[in-house]
Amino acid sequence: MKMLTNKIIKHKKTVLSIFILFTVFFLFASNFVSVNYNLMDYLPDEAKSTISLNIMNEEYDTAIENLRIVVKDVGIYEALEYKEKIGNVDGVKEINWLDDTVSINVPLETISNDTVEAWYKDALFSVVVDEDKQEEVIENIREIIGEDNLMSGEAYNTVSTEHSTSKEIASIMKFIIPLIFVILLITTDSWFEPVLFLATIGIAIIQNIGTNAFLGEISFVTNAAASILQLAVSMDYSIFLLHRFSEERQKYDSVEGAMKSAMNKSYSSILSSGLTTVIGFAALILMNFKIGPDMGTVMAKAIALSLINVLVLLPVLAVYSYKLIDKTKHKKLVPCFEKFGKLVNKLKTIAIVVFVILILPCNLASKKIGFTYGASEIFKDKTTGVGYEKEEIERLFGKSNNIGLRVPKG
Repeated sequence: MKMLTNKIIKHKKTVLSIFILFTVFFLFASNFVSVNYNLMDYLPDEAKSTISLNIMNEEYDTAIENLRIVVKDVGIYEALEYKEKIGNVDGVKEINWLDDTVSINVPLETISNDTVEAWYKDALFSVVVDEDKQEEVIENIREIIGEDNLMSGEAYNTVSTEHSTSKEIASIMKFIIPLIFVILLITTDSWFEPVLFLATIGIAIIQNIGTNAFLGEISFVTNAAASILQLAVSMDYSIFLLHRFSEERQKYDSVEGAMKSAMNKSYSSILSSGLTTVIGFAALILMNFKIGPDMGTVMAKAIALSLINVLVLLPVLAVYSYKLIDKTKHKKLVPCFEKFGKLVNKLKTIAIVVFVILILPCNLASKKIGFTYGASEIFKDKTTGVGYEKEEIERLFGKSNNIGLRVPKG
């Protein structure tokens, strides 16, 4: 390990140049990361539903409805005009309405009321959208029907998920990064150290996003969570190293000597902590539900990259910027926890008893947790546009859950 630390510090310019080049490359590669928003693609290959879908797709051209559209307050002929316009949108494979079930050239009063109301309280269109053109189709249909009318279904959910996750990730990062920065400012001894922490992990996040391009595609669940998880889980490693560097500087006249000593003394603890986390995430790869392997691969890679950046890049950055660290030193803003530590030590027996007693009720309470499955639950909140539209369509026409059945001929 000493040989490695010596080479890193000795060739710090080369190390910094390599990291800059790789980071620029991965920043460019991040534009080519493909994100999959269809949870159905992550079902296990051996699942009965997956096998059935594969057989259906091989043997039949007919697709199952993935979009419901409601146009309010329209007459029969106006509804037919909407149907024609929507049907002409590139990417709409099929559209069905009342006229596909019964003849509308006769008075509606002569048709079964249940049949009419299934399609025409307002005009309900059942649509099959090409999965490869969903975004363009939804945008074009919205232009046709306007904001006051309604859409729901898998195609609409997929497009809305894509837009909302991208927007929400950006919003979360805008909130969480300043918050973490403030916490680090308060808990460290230098105003500049938090910049080093965030720069090191930020570069690791860029590298992780960029390398995702080589995986083919990742799920939107992984895409939404990976960067935030990486930031939260791996920030500690850089704090460990710089804290040790600060201690070693009291013993060494040379900044480089202090960093080498800090690296040698902290590598084992950082590696043991980091590799444990890597293995923990990698364990998800064993799941049959493919979201597990997807998340496990990306997160194991993320923590490994964070470790490399903390163990190789951060020492170089710290050596180059030690003067800034010294100039921005400040008094400790966090109070000493010595009294709290003594109190905890006095109450250790009581604390153990309390925690043991809590095991049983907490275990019983954990069995009462309700779980939801399926993409439809993502937009359960009625205050969102998608949630509101889904709720309104279900209020008017009931819930729709299409099932395809394959039966023997005859």
